[in-house]
Amino acid sequence: MKFTNEISIVNLNDDCLLHIFEYLALKDRVSLDLVCQRWKRLCSLLWKKVDVFDVCSKEVDYAYSMLKSEDDINVLACEGVFKKCFRNSKIVNLSRIEGLESTTLMDLWHYCSCHFGYQNAPTGTLNTLRNVLLKCERLEELWLCQCVVDVDDVFLSQLFAKNRNLRKLILTEYKLTGECFSNLFVKKLDTLILFGCIIQNRQHLNSAVSRASKLRTLSVSGCSLDPHTLETVNSPVSSRNLKGYDENGFYEYRCGLLYNICKLKNLTILGLRNSGLSDNMMKIISLSCTNLKVLIIDSCERIREDGLRYTASMPNLKCLDIGYIDRIADIGLLGVNKNLHVLRMNYTSFCDIAILRVLSEMKILQELDISGCRHLGDDFVESAIEIVKLRKDKIPLEIGLHDTNVSLMAISNICSLVQLNFDYSVNYEKYC
Repeated sequence: MKFTNEISIVNLNDDCLLHIFEYLALKDRVSLDLVCQRWKRLCSLLWKKVDVFDVCSKEVDYAYSMLKSEDDINVLACEGVFKKCFRNSKIVNLSRIEGLESTTLMDLWHYCSCHFGYQNAPTGTLNTLRNVLLKCERLEELWLCQCVVDVDDVFLSQLFAKNRNLRKLILTEYKLTGECFSNLFVKKLDTLILFGCIIQNRQHLNSAVSRASKLRTLSVSGCSLDPHTLETVNSPVSSRNLKGYDENGFYEYRCGLLYNICKLKNLTILGLRNSGLSDNMMKIISLSCTNLKVLIIDSCERIREDGLRYTASMPNLKCLDIGYIDRIADIGLLGVNKNLHVLRMNYTSFCDIAILRVLSEMKILQELDISGCRHLGDDFVESAIEIVKLRKDKIPLEIGLHDTNVSLMAISNICSLVQLNFDYSVNYEKYC
């Protein structure tokens, strides 16, 4: 009798097979379904664990490699992967779907259960996207961003009427009459972002905002809104839980409305870009918004030295953006909050001595953005590195240097605590 150490894979128990299958790419899991009934049953357990599906992420390795390559997309293989994932996914994001046929898309969105998001869709699939999207009835997040050019109020009204559990709504650069917001169920809505939208009749939007008792984040950057919309933000219902507010370009509105925004006591993030914000309003913010952690006031030309000094009395402030403000004297910079984690002063004209002095006083500053400050050179960076070296707690510092005259090759005083980033971007959410 001959003995052998070889064990057939069919003799392994279910737990061992599942452990092996978890290491396989998604495309291979589709093939496993065709082997036998037992493997098909085991694979069905794996598909249930795929609750986040994003074709632009490396986690979905096969779909990612196909959609990023220059070769023709294997539509059938994509369809097999997508169908399996869509059955159980809670978060679905198809941002780049060039090359997929309309029939495939109809199958894909048939399995969309809760979330839906897409961007930059090819023109040939727009009708399919709309038809499939209208079949969704359990959406919790809806992103419509610069893709469905002929989306109108009728389409959005139908979509809002079917999906009453929306938590997040993001609309970018659409021209709407505003009637669609009359069908928007706001009972669970906590995030509303309207970017670059033109809304002709704001009455229904005003009503929706005033009724959104759980609204936590509101952004209307670059939108064509009227003063009444800003007034509804400060209503007793909508302001109760509002944590983040962001607007851009309301300089022409009368100051009384901006005063209302400054009095929202529960805010942790406040963005008032390119607005008529004044030093007196900064004082109101410092007295009212005691929980404020992020303040974005770039391009607010009415702010002067006194306005910056009021940031020192904001106890929880961690991030301050004062970019594109060039009418503040260097002495005004010395009055900013010294407990900041992030200071953005891109495209400003503060002198190097003032910035270095502030840096020496900010012992816990983690990010300093001087992008666009072409008057700052290699000597400034060398001096900044020396200051960071003296920190007792060895807290690292990232310096944003996009569009500057700084040359990395000319920096001789390299330090592991300092990261020089010529492609800098900030994520405010991690500081909230």
